[in-house]
Amino acid sequence: MSLFTTRCTVIPAEYNTPGKERELLSEVVTLLSGEVVSVIEEAEENAVLIYSHDKDNSDRPEQHRLLVAARNVSEHTKILASYGEGILTLVVKDGAELRFCNAFEAVDFVTALYYTFLALSGMQINIAASTLYIGTPLSKEDKITALTYFKRVESL
Repeated sequence: MSLFTTRCTVIPAEYNTPGKERELLSEVVTLLSGEVVSVIEEAEENAVLIYSHDKDNSDRPEQHRLLVAARNVSEHTKILASYGEGILTLVVKDGAELRFCNAFEAVDFVTALYYTFLALSGMQINIAASTLYIGTPLSKEDKITALTYFKRVESL
């Protein structure tokens, strides 16, 4: 099970100072006193995923699951997304280079697609020639909507 959250950040590993992760994350989100801050080293991306969660929740963020899944996608341009619990999680890699890793609140799948297009617009990616890899189940209607824009939509 993954944690769908916007309460996280991914930074280059060289910018991380062990023990300072709470301080780094607090620059991006307002942390609550009872929240635990955890770190996952994403060695292949030379990055660190810092996230907050309840002390009783040991699930890892969906961002981590998508980063791991991207390593098994053979296409050069990798666009991976999950939509669940009202949150879009999006990872984009160009070869081995991590270009984008973020999460957004989205009230529905169409809004999630809008955020996907917005994120991809500055990367000079030809969406019509790209495959969208989805990490969560899609309704038939949502898949058809996504296929209007992407060459293929594949489940992870």
